[in-house]
Amino acid sequence: MTTPVPALPDTARETTYAVSAGVGPYNVGFDLYMDGEDYENWIEVRLGDVVLDRGVDYTLASPSGPLAILPRPIRDARVSLTSARTGTLAIIGMSRPRRLVQLKENQGVPAHDFNLLFTHILATMRELWDRIDRGDVSGGPGAPGPPGSVSAAGDGTELLPGIAFASEGSSGLRRAGAGDLRIALLGTDRLKLSAGLLEYVGNLKAIDFTMRDLDLTGSLLASEASPPQIALDENDYALVPNKIVHRLTSSGNRSISGLVAAGRRLVWLLNANATAGSTITLVEESTSSAIANRFLMSGQGSITLKPGEAVPVWYDPTSSRWRVIATLSVATISEYLRGAPGKIVTSDVYWAARDPLTVGSVGGSLTLDLASRLNFRMTTSEDFTVQHPTNMKAGMDGLVRILQGGTPRKITFASGWDFFNGATQQLTQTAGASDDLYYTVVDAVTPIISGSLVKKVGP
Repeated sequence: MTTPVPALPDTARETTYAVSAGVGPYNVGFDLYMDGEDYENWIEVRLGDVVLDRGVDYTLASPSGPLAILPRPIRDARVSLTSARTGTLAIIGMSRPRRLVQLKENQGVPAHDFNLLFTHILATMRELWDRIDRGDVSGGPGAPGPPGSVSAAGDGTELLPGIAFASEGSSGLRRAGAGDLRIALLGTDRLKLSAGLLEYVGNLKAIDFTMRDLDLTGSLLASEASPPQIALDENDYALVPNKIVHRLTSSGNRSISGLVAAGRRLVWLLNANATAGSTITLVEESTSSAIANRFLMSGQGSITLKPGEAVPVWYDPTSSRWRVIATLSVATISEYLRGAPGKIVTSDVYWAARDPLTVGSVGGSLTLDLASRLNFRMTTSEDFTVQHPTNMKAGMDGLVRILQGGTPRKITFASGWDFFNGATQQLTQTAGASDDLYYTVVDAVTPIISGSLVKKVGP
């Protein structure tokens, strides 16, 4: 037997809870009429002023069965938070208008179908009425809005610091809360909204359009916070609400294995330490944090931020992981010469890698480490053989300045060294003389090192 559709109560379709380190479940408190299971289009869930994301911050379920197949209306839906939260939790009816029932020609209409269709229409209208009543939308250009709202001039005027709004139709704009920009669109508008680095231009057909991750007191990246110093390694590290850039400091080298960020999809993490040795490492797939809070680096492994380095981190709802979009990590000399991936080479590192390194022969052998420098200097103390360099890469080149000591010494080369016409090379046999050995790595595997010995460049 089909369950009758109850009458729509004459009350706001909104339920609030005072939550203290809670996860729920929390009863929705009103009937849900929408079909399918895209519940982010049925309700809006807020914690204080922050709009929570489906799957990332909360889930919706019913003890009666799967949402997709339950008879409508669903009367026992419950919201569960993905991690413990504290604050005022609001569950608000926010149905996206769409047709649920198509009546057939020349056929009687069951009372259940008629009541479901009609009650759903009235519920959607009630939700819109509630939103207008609490000031979630405003009128068209020039129309006065509710207290605290901003009317849209529609001409690209900067309405708030760092926020420009332009529309070719009848729209309203207001600041609905920290982190939100809500725009009421009446009809089909062409909208341009810019805030710092974020810009949207396009045609919209909607009653409400919400821009997330905006701080309306300034430009996009001006929304920053300086959390307390990290004294220990952090698991499920809680970011500051409604902030994008987090200036992190630590007492020594510390690690973060996961992030908790209500309503956030994109944040920047900056190592703001002044001490050179104080690094902050983002640990990949660590079991020390909850599954949904972990980092996934896609083969890069854990990422260590040295002081002054920053990374943008995006939450991927498909994999339920935080992903580093791009690493802004400065290479050391060794990382540059070894070709470490994902590193930025600065001019000081580039030139430091070419600053000559003093070396010497050991046991009659000289082996150049091309991960330490490209250029070298030495003073002879014995006859010696120049071996194949270590950490070679094709295309590397440089020179070795060889200064004869008090007793002139002789030089030989390993088989991979190749000189013009295969000529035998020998140092200037004069005490205190300087010769330059130029080299280019032709093949790092075989190996083949093309050499040229320029003699008597010094006394």
